[in-house]
Amino acid sequence: SVLTLYLAIRESTTSAGASTSAELFTLLKGLQAQKEMYGYESASVGYHLRSLGQLHAKLQQFEYAGYFFAELLQLQLRLGSSDADLIATLSHLGHTFQQTGKVTDAMACFRKALTVYRPHDNNSNSNDDEDEENKK
Repeated sequence: SVLTLYLAIRESTTSAGASTSAELFTLLKGLQAQKEMYGYESASVGYHLRSLGQLHAKLQQFEYAGYFFAELLQLQLRLGSSDADLIATLSHLGHTFQQTGKVTDAMACFRKALTVYRPHDNNSNSNDDEDEENKK
């Protein structure tokens, strides 16, 4: 349940302050509400997963951040999210792996982000070449 997760996380955020704990609890409650209303396959669930990952990264709780970013990535892949969203999530996840010493996992995330990006990079170059051909 959300309360159980909140209590477990709260123990490690006591130094972060009451406002951070309140923000965390609000996000967790929002995540649960979105899941109940729309099911797990919803972009609004993704918003809460991203926010929770970012908050935990800000608190330097990279294990928790990684959990939420990994969940977000899986959701984005199922929903067919935009490449920009996938790249951002892969980058966030890579940084959390890097911060927890999981260098191999971090590198895999960064490589995957590059493979998502490169097709667009190649397309823009080929479009430039076509534009040059059309001008002749």
